[in-house]
Amino acid sequence: MIKIISLLIICAVNSAAQIPAPARIGAAGAVSGLVKAMAAKETVGRVIQSGKPLFLNDHVTTDAKGKLQVMLLDETIFTLGPNSDMVLDEFVYDPATDAGKVSANITKGVFRFVTGKVARKDPSGMKVKLAVGTIGIRGTIAAGRTGEQGSTVILLGPGAQNNANETSGAITVDNGNSSVLIDQPGFGVTITPGQQTFSATDMSAQAGQITSELSSDSSSKSDKKNSGTSQKDGNSPGPGDTASAPPPSSESIAGNIQTTAEEPAPVSVDEEAGQTTVSAGTTIVESEGTSEIIETLTDTSNQAVQDITSDIPPLINGIASWDNVRSIQSGTAFYTGSSYISSSAGTARMTLNLEVDFGARTYGGQNSQLALDIILYSIASISQTSFSSLAGDAVITLNTASGNINNSSFNNSTLTFINRDDIPAKDVAVNLVYAYSNDTASGQMTVSR
Repeated sequence: MIKIISLLIICAVNSAAQIPAPARIGAAGAVSGLVKAMAAKETVGRVIQSGKPLFLNDHVTTDAKGKLQVMLLDETIFTLGPNSDMVLDEFVYDPATDAGKVSANITKGVFRFVTGKVARKDPSGMKVKLAVGTIGIRGTIAAGRTGEQGSTVILLGPGAQNNANETSGAITVDNGNSSVLIDQPGFGVTITPGQQTFSATDMSAQAGQITSELSSDSSSKSDKKNSGTSQKDGNSPGPGDTASAPPPSSESIAGNIQTTAEEPAPVSVDEEAGQTTVSAGTTIVESEGTSEIIETLTDTSNQAVQDITSDIPPLINGIASWDNVRSIQSGTAFYTGSSYISSSAGTARMTLNLEVDFGARTYGGQNSQLALDIILYSIASISQTSFSSLAGDAVITLNTASGNINNSSFNNSTLTFINRDDIPAKDVAVNLVYAYSNDTASGQMTVSR
């Protein structure tokens, strides 16, 4: 009976190890500031840098200086500005037919999206949910701002006179009480909780403000354009003067938005995200007089911008560094698992329970312990220890001399943090060394948080 139970436990451990990884649905690019993504059912997030893959149900957030673009495998592009919050909650895509579904839930912040192949194949296949309201897609480019107090949504294009044979853009905005179709670029709506009716109005100025917040170099673009205009008109500003250009009207947006094929895609979805390259296709829009409303995506290459937080180290899958562990800035994780190993007394079971408080920069404490069920149940309690100033590989060597355990039978056992699937400190690899009187044991296992 004991052997049968042991086999069942071993099978359970092996089955848990074979849980499929989350589906990769795209990649991040043009990342600046601090951007994090938290997988479903996780309690801590991972720092996102340009080129890193994103997964289904990832919860993506940006800090006060954070910006990024997300390119999905069907070439749908989302751009998020500072203090934004989005969940990629549905993505189904068949590259053979371009059929599928795309759904994102943006609960806070500034955003823009460019529809990809799914929406071009069937506009009903894509929806964008906001804190207040939902956007139904008809193949287009739109931008907006959302939060608990309300949502602003503006159609950017393409207009009827685009040069890429694209269908004119259109969106439907719905708040549960009413809906409105917006089919004129530069027009949009603002909806608030409980609002009964609303209508589209010219929001070109707001579009300029939103796009400026999303642009990584909007100020330099504006300066160059204004400088050029002043020289052309022969009215260069004097010392202390600031040249400015009024936002373009909705007519200029609607008239000549053009799709320029020579401009590059914002993100190359790398092999880790499921394919080598995904081109932006007909997703870049630009027209004379509207560059401040719809920025070109030339500057959104697959490189980190210089203002990425300087203390975030590059992440390499494998043995983590303590810097990698410290890149997780908040939350508490529990690494728990068991495995059967060989010992001088026969088969024995080792168990790890390890608590890591990433915000406090500590491991151990509470019920953290390494245990071995051999002849007698032997336990080494793991003391709460700070890793705020540790350097090098993130390896914990258990030893009573260092004070991080209370049982010398486990001296020189190690716990090594492992980066996996571009998630820092996803796993802990245990190397058990046990010696008590005539009883000895050794073995390895890996457990996940």
